[in-house]
Amino acid sequence: MAQSIPQILQSADRSLASGDWTSAEATLRTAIKMGRRHDDLLLAWCNVMLHHGDVREGRQLLEKIIKGGPTHPLIPFCLALAHQADGNFAAARKVLKDLRVAYPQWHQATHLLVRMLTLEGKHAEAIEIIEPLLAEGDPLVICAFGMLASGIGRTSEAIEQLETVSENSSLPQGVRREAGLLRARLLDAEGCYAKALQAAERAHSLSPSHYDPAAFEGLIEGRISDTPAARISSLLTAEGDTARPIFILGVPRSGTSLTEAILGEHSKVEPLGECRVIERFVPLNLTDRPLVNKVSGEILTAYRDLDADAQWITDKQLGNFLHLDAIASLLPQARVIWCCRDRRDVAISCFFQQFQTGAPWADSLEHILHFEQSYRRLMQHWQRVLSLPILQLKYETLVAEPREQVHRMLDFLELEWEEQCMKFNQSQRTTLTASNQQVKEKIYRSSAGRWKNYAKAFDRQ
Repeated sequence: MAQSIPQILQSADRSLASGDWTSAEATLRTAIKMGRRHDDLLLAWCNVMLHHGDVREGRQLLEKIIKGGPTHPLIPFCLALAHQADGNFAAARKVLKDLRVAYPQWHQATHLLVRMLTLEGKHAEAIEIIEPLLAEGDPLVICAFGMLASGIGRTSEAIEQLETVSENSSLPQGVRREAGLLRARLLDAEGCYAKALQAAERAHSLSPSHYDPAAFEGLIEGRISDTPAARISSLLTAEGDTARPIFILGVPRSGTSLTEAILGEHSKVEPLGECRVIERFVPLNLTDRPLVNKVSGEILTAYRDLDADAQWITDKQLGNFLHLDAIASLLPQARVIWCCRDRRDVAISCFFQQFQTGAPWADSLEHILHFEQSYRRLMQHWQRVLSLPILQLKYETLVAEPREQVHRMLDFLELEWEEQCMKFNQSQRTTLTASNQQVKEKIYRSSAGRWKNYAKAFDRQ
């Protein structure tokens, strides 16, 4: 007997509660493919993809659902994100514009569209969308205006409106937090550092901290104690050609997006951004050869599904640093570039950013510094015990010696020099990451040493 809609949702919820998001996604996707197009199923599936998976993998099914007729606006919204992640910005914009016509009061579409246009430098088109809506006072519209304001010379106006949103206790905490952090970044850009830090601290205080330093430290120490050199040497390695993936690692704001942008200009490399591929397959028994070979093939297939043509692809999913032992076993010919940066610059940059998911440690400078220190400790362990090639790339050195460091990266990857890699800032690629603006600028325009504007804040750490 076929399961009812509530039973399917309960099954997916149980999988999520146990941390098995891949089973939850598969349960929901299978039901939808079999014709169960109930809105609750569609919304649950989209939310799993948005918070845990890679929305690109659902693009074809999303397109099929939309062709079937009107549905909840989250469905085309996810399709727009999928197109954007694929680099098809024209298609993403069209979906969002159509969505705004169909649901004019659903301002999530306006928010994302303006964000995309701002990141692409299309300020005139973005303000044309925003201007007629500002008088309504919708908080998402005001946040979208805050993203755009510095590009159109209306920073003071945006700072004032964002403060109104961030201090409105009747609004959801997430919206207030975004408004507060946008305001903090605008104040920082204006050189009002004391006010900027105060605004960021206020924004983070709106919701309780979900970061447990002791628990994260325990996770890192557990990974280290479970993977001594003797045990690593006993792990099997997959057979066949596993050289395609290039893993770019590093805490956010350490230069990972910049590194990917540079490599992405090489004719043989396709940047895939943050792929949730590896974590679907771990943990597993790395001493079972048939299993190791099977999973290795499945991982390479998953990467081909995201891009079937390029000789190499990059994956800069943050969480991959926890699984380098599995990567060394399943993809022994892969390469790793570990991006590092002055931890104080990392802390300031992360503290002022609005991360959508997965960064509970970004709520205070103390927590960011702790997270970075723990991250570094595990990476140094992997360097000691793994045979997997790991290139450590320092952001400050990359900024100071760009040509030399790009040569160094390409030599490490055994790729021929291509001058186009030095023109990464001219690329038409756009991402929705906080680092998009950085990679659109010339490499010498860095924010190295930004922490000095907030030196007193580190005296308290």
